[in-house]
Order: sequence, then C-alpha cells, then structure tokens
Amino acid sequence: MSKADKALAKVMDPAKTRNVSFGEATTALERAGFIRDLGSGSHQVYRHPDGRRICIPRHGNEIKPAYIKQIRELLT
Repeated sequence: MSKADKALAKVMDPAKTRNVSFGEATTALERAGFIRDLGSGSHQVYRHPDGRRICIPRHGNEIKPAYIKQIRELLT
C-alpha cells in the first residue's frame, strides 16, 4: 500500500477524525483527483475537474475534525 493510499484510508476512517495532518489530508485529496487551485497563504483551495471544491485552512499541523468530515463527504 502506497503512502497516498494510507493517507486516503486514514482520512476515510471515522475513528481517525482527530489525528489527520494537513499533509495527509492534501495527499488524500490529490489521490482522489483534486488539484490545488488557489492558496498561497494559510488557506488552500482544492478543486476537482467535476466542480467540487474545498478550502482547507492550515493553522498548525492537524486539521480540525469539521474539515475532515467535509473531505469525507466530498470523496464519497
């Protein structure tokens, strides 16, 4: 299993909502076909070719559970 597959599995696991780093979340989004659209500061915007978008703030290393839930909804 590759690093990207492990990151995607961790993001999709409901038991791991609190321990997902920014790098793991962005790796999972990129693995699912999302492309970094905007963001040179503390917020990164990822866009999928079919129109789905998400903005993820980067404040510290871990992402808040609300954003992980949004990512899960986008990927299902």
